[in-house]
Amino acid sequence: MIQNLKPWMPAPPKLRSPEEVIEPEPVAKALISSAISSQDGPEAETNAST
Repeated sequence: MIQNLKPWMPAPPKLRSPEEVIEPEPVAKALISSAISSQDGPEAETNAST
């Protein structure tokens, strides 16, 4: 007897329940900046100049 077998597929990820979701704390507007940082790499410098 020959059967048509489906390839194995992992189970989809389970959704978190609303109790498990942790909301991020809001960031003060004074702390938000779009200026280039000393931690930005050289590619940020070249992109900013174009």
